[in-house]
Amino acid sequence: MTDDILRSFQQLRSYALDLQGILTDAQASAPEQVVATDATGTVQVVLGADGSTESIAVATGWRRRLAAEQLTAAVLEACEAAAVERMAAVSEALPDAGADPGADRPFAEPGPVAPADPLPADMREQVDRAQPRPLDELVEDVLRAADNIDEYAALSPIAVTGTGTDASRQIVVTVSRAGLLSCEAEPYWLDTQGGADLTAALTEAVAAARADLADATRQAAGTSELDQLFVETLATLNELQRSAQSAKDQT
Repeated sequence: MTDDILRSFQQLRSYALDLQGILTDAQASAPEQVVATDATGTVQVVLGADGSTESIAVATGWRRRLAAEQLTAAVLEACEAAAVERMAAVSEALPDAGADPGADRPFAEPGPVAPADPLPADMREQVDRAQPRPLDELVEDVLRAADNIDEYAALSPIAVTGTGTDASRQIVVTVSRAGLLSCEAEPYWLDTQGGADLTAALTEAVAAARADLADATRQAAGTSELDQLFVETLATLNELQRSAQSAKDQT
């Protein structure tokens, strides 16, 4: 019975660490930069390593390819193309969607926890410092978090947006950590601007939106409770595993 309990604890902990490892690997595999254009090649977008929009450039003589009312749609199209290309690069590093994260790795024999966990160093330190909690309380908090997942999602930094405009306040863009969400400008104004002018205006608007996003992200603490819950879960599983191992050693 003790062996069964110990194996269950190891399995739960293994799955939690596997999921964390997958996320870490995906982030590490992201390209340093992605460059893409809209279908006409008029708008070029550059994404940084974190997937954020670094720059948007409009070609000289853009009106030969696009009508003024089509430009903002072309900006969004180029951003979407860049995001798709980046996601494809990241996806190559992920396991098959139907695969069991631990299927290719046999269970280790019950024993001390291996030190080489796929956790960021700061999170590993948090787990080491965290106090294990009674399992019934932990399960209750996990269930409560599941009931409030929509609320957490709304407060998550992933869901936070930032809005910015250029000095003339003619172009307004909205960004999130996932990239550019919207780009708005009046066609009559766009029709009076050259490619270099629009590139400068978009660059200014995107920079302002990213600054606004950074401020909003710092204020969004909705996921801190979930992070703490994850840390406490690992700490509790570690303690239960140690207790089960100790019970086994004494038999």
